[in-house]
Amino acid sequence: MKLSTLTQLIASRIGMMSGGIDSKRPRAWQEYGFPEKLDFDDLYNAYRRVDIAHGAVERLVEKCWQSQPWVIQGDESRNASALTPTEAAWGRLFKDLDFWSVFQDADRKRLVGRYAGIILYWADSKTWDQPVKGTPRLAKLEAVWADQIKPETWYEDETDPETYGKPRTYTYKQPSFGGSPAQDKTIHADRVFILGCMDPRTPAFLEPGYNQLVNLEKITGGSGESILKAASQNVVLEYDKDVDLSQIAESQGLTMGEMQEFLDARARDWAAGVDKMMALQGARAVNLQPGAIDPRGPFEVAVSAFAASVRIPTKILIGNQQGERASSEDLKDFNARGQGRRVSRLSPDVLALLRHVERFGFVRLGDEVSVMWDDLTRPTLSERLADAKTMAETAQLGIMSGVPYYSDEEIREVAGYDGTADALEDLGDDADEA
Repeated sequence: MKLSTLTQLIASRIGMMSGGIDSKRPRAWQEYGFPEKLDFDDLYNAYRRVDIAHGAVERLVEKCWQSQPWVIQGDESRNASALTPTEAAWGRLFKDLDFWSVFQDADRKRLVGRYAGIILYWADSKTWDQPVKGTPRLAKLEAVWADQIKPETWYEDETDPETYGKPRTYTYKQPSFGGSPAQDKTIHADRVFILGCMDPRTPAFLEPGYNQLVNLEKITGGSGESILKAASQNVVLEYDKDVDLSQIAESQGLTMGEMQEFLDARARDWAAGVDKMMALQGARAVNLQPGAIDPRGPFEVAVSAFAASVRIPTKILIGNQQGERASSEDLKDFNARGQGRRVSRLSPDVLALLRHVERFGFVRLGDEVSVMWDDLTRPTLSERLADAKTMAETAQLGIMSGVPYYSDEEIREVAGYDGTADALEDLGDDADEA
């Protein structure tokens, strides 16, 4: 191979490895220190060690799981009805298995690693590599990280569209117990539920903003280092041009090669002490005081970019800073984000898990079930009462002008109370008794 060809090949390889979207500077990411590809360890370490990344995951999980859902028979229109005996039994079953807490933990792990696994412990006296038969009892559930569960074999029967192309078994990296080493076990797909997407082309929650996490580490680490250097005493000895350093070295019984080490030791001893004196001969000690870096500007830019990647308002992501609180619009936006994720992502995931375990008699769902949540976008009590007050005042003006703007029922419903005729009648009876 010619040298020119080899050079071009190496250059192309470097360009492929460096990443980046700037075609003019294909090595930009390499220069900035951004990794080209991210694996689970990168994302997990960011979650564990980078405060902003950890906060983003926890903020979203805590908002979405601010309250637990419940499962009802039929569509959402039945939500206002009393629970049926079957629905009440489901609630007790979920509570006994700590179902929602495990699902929440799996959701957290999914945000970090793109997907997570839920191990289903069926009490069927079979090894984990065997399919589940009959209707065994579900003893417990356990959420595991993405690096613990990997597809091992696949269903290859093209005539079965229900299973074709899906994992048949997984390799489960069981953690160590009692000092025993971790071991890999084969586990059948009947005993696993995957939450999230295993396709590596799908970005994980922290992946789009990962470059900004690298920038934040540089900004905070570099500014911290500059503060440390500004607080330290960096002593420089300036000797007169007529001073013969060889004579000084000879007077100390040192060679010129040992002179630097000697001076360093004297400077360290002087800087470490409180009442110390440094004897100088033809020299002047100068203390260099580098200025500390103010990281606020670059920090705010990097945080804003990362907040955009996770779609969490900046002030909600980092909390109350310097008396600046999140605006009501930020809170509404974040509540809407959480409610939307509940409905569009978590509800289908919950139903998919329930359908998975329904095959083995864990629950009998029937043709239609719905996962219900309380409404995160619902106004607070003070906001509802303020709206009701405005409506009442407007209704009073309408009465004076002969135009009925709002009824009593409508005003009570806006305030969050029962606005039916029966409720108003009961309220009148209570008022008469008082």
